[in-house]
Amino acid sequence: MRRWTAALVLVLTACAGAKPRVAAVPSEHTAAPSETLSDDEFARGVRDLLVSVPGSDERHRRLGGVVSHQVSRAAAQFAVRSIERAMTTLTGALYLVRRGELTPSMLGRDGAEAFRFACREFSSRGDAGRARALYEVLSRIGTDSERRDAQSHLDAVVAWTRSPLASGPPMQSAGALERVAVRRRLLEASDAATQDALVTSLDWFKRALVVRGQFQQTRRPPDRDEGAEAYRALQTGPAILLAIPLLSADAEGALASLDRAGARQLAPSELVQALEAVVEVEAPDASRWADLFRALRPLATSRGDDDFGPDRDLFRTATFSVALEAYRLDPSVPELAGTVASALTELGMAEAVPAVLTESVRAHQDPRTVGGALALTLQAMAMEADADDITAARRVFRAAEPLLAMADTKALAGRLQPTSGRVRAKQGELELREGNVDAARGLLRSAVVGEKAGIILALLARIEWHDQDTVAAEQHLHEALDARDAVMDRGLRADIGLLLADIALEKGNVDLARRALTEALRDTTQALRGPDPRGRPGALRTAARIFDRFGDDVRAQGALELSLAASLGDKRQAGQTLEQMVGRALVRSDLAAAHDTFTRALAMELDREDRVYMALWVRLLERQHRARLDPAADRIFVEAKDDARWIGRLASFGAGKLAARDLLSAAKNASEVTEALFYGAMARRGLEPRESEEGLRQVLRAGGVQLMETGFAREILAGPRGRVGAVPADVIFP
Repeated sequence: MRRWTAALVLVLTACAGAKPRVAAVPSEHTAAPSETLSDDEFARGVRDLLVSVPGSDERHRRLGGVVSHQVSRAAAQFAVRSIERAMTTLTGALYLVRRGELTPSMLGRDGAEAFRFACREFSSRGDAGRARALYEVLSRIGTDSERRDAQSHLDAVVAWTRSPLASGPPMQSAGALERVAVRRRLLEASDAATQDALVTSLDWFKRALVVRGQFQQTRRPPDRDEGAEAYRALQTGPAILLAIPLLSADAEGALASLDRAGARQLAPSELVQALEAVVEVEAPDASRWADLFRALRPLATSRGDDDFGPDRDLFRTATFSVALEAYRLDPSVPELAGTVASALTELGMAEAVPAVLTESVRAHQDPRTVGGALALTLQAMAMEADADDITAARRVFRAAEPLLAMADTKALAGRLQPTSGRVRAKQGELELREGNVDAARGLLRSAVVGEKAGIILALLARIEWHDQDTVAAEQHLHEALDARDAVMDRGLRADIGLLLADIALEKGNVDLARRALTEALRDTTQALRGPDPRGRPGALRTAARIFDRFGDDVRAQGALELSLAASLGDKRQAGQTLEQMVGRALVRSDLAAAHDTFTRALAMELDREDRVYMALWVRLLERQHRARLDPAADRIFVEAKDDARWIGRLASFGAGKLAARDLLSAAKNASEVTEALFYGAMARRGLEPRESEEGLRQVLRAGGVQLMETGFAREILAGPRGRVGAVPADVIFP
């Protein structure tokens, strides 16, 4: 799973000292148990599941609702080829299941489809353990033919693990079998999978004891690879044996597993003591489970190529399971609530984050706890936005309403970091990304009331510019320059100055635009001299746009080359820089430059969306110049044409399989409408100049305020009027 370490480290550490109550504390449920959940009910459903009593009928029904909902989501994500997101969603659902709880009915109507996709994916990755786990489940839930097919795959996986793996050198074979069995247990919470993991791990550990004993008697070292595997078993075996039962929060089973191996004295002493403390009391004890969580966490969060590397997922998942149990017993402890919430973000359940945090915030209404909860909410929203699921981000925001209400109290005014205004502004930014200008405007205005941050004021000003209210836009931009975040962040100041200049240019005030651009270039220069190299690619892209306004093509291209050099190793930054380079060529109708940059982009493993957009811009120029079509662009269009998302429609349009009017009809939100209008207008450029120009003006009136295409349209329409003359001689750019 991506960023699992972050999920377990990013907790509300400011309140880590808050002690759980001694015994289980009943937590008020917010809805009756249900085996079916709507999207709007899901956040509440997850939170209620997490505080339900293990083994109860209530937990069974709530678990069924959450798991079946997530499985259906995973199936939908697989269908649109969002593979990593789907794998995360499905895995996250299964991590909530304890030993013996999973039933075929929990997987719902989409279970067989989701599991088929996941089985193929794990198999292609060579992950025999997880593939076996899902084939085991699939062999019980599908139709007769599906069960037979799953069983044949299952037989092949079992034969592969029990034959080639078991026929090698003894320690290495035992270690390979241990890894497969443990990975199987991570996704299959059955008695059979648990026993297989325990027996296989115990055999591996005991073989290591034999190797050690032989060395102590003979002083002859074993084969190097055999010795390395024996060392791993001796170092990590006891921790693995106790972690397997903890996947179901079975502390007694963890100690029993250690005792069967005679390894209680070999396991980490703090961990054994914490386990003993949990087991020795009759009633569930929240504080003791919290101590066990803290003792186990170092195994999950240690970094580097240490001894625990091959089994890191086991320790992370066991730590998550223990945190869930501690949270169930006392959901008011910020440390536990923060850990669970952060992990849910990484496991495809981000919208449940605010609901999981609410009780701890209600119990501890201090700046650190409330601010930490808002930070985790922002993280959850950003995670969904990064996956291009704005609908899910909206659900996170709606679920956060109780947190925002508590954050808005007078007692916390001016004491929070981040503020409730930042959360509202983030949602406003996301709505703007979708082209929902009215919703974004309301959210940003509300956010500014609580916090006059430069980044928020700049977003609001961009909307006001779109509304043709340039007086309000300029006023807010000047306020933004004086805001604390802009004073501290020279890169932000440069972006604000560039926006001021563009508004001035549109009004025909070249002198004002020139002054704003000069200050923006100075700010960019200062940003590039800052200590953090991570900001260099973005600052250099801003510098390139500023040089373009000055009409200095050479330095603009040079800034982009420097940005690309600074981006190497960061695929996201490199993609943004390359997109700006190809987009710049599109605006200038420079086919040679577009082809050159596109060829360079193909050498990098960029995301599908980046590749499709750049291929589309190249194709528009090829058609405009009546040039030979680049077959590399055709290959990208073919790869993406079956994608059910908007990017698939754009690929079909680029390949000539979808007309401009049909692309416009396929648009589902204001941003997609804006893009469709832009590409329709660009397809007519050079052929029908007047119609193309009117189409570009429509782009500016549409809702895609933040889109690159809107910026392209504005630059094309401005032409030479968008330039202010040479760069001032007294501005030194590094």
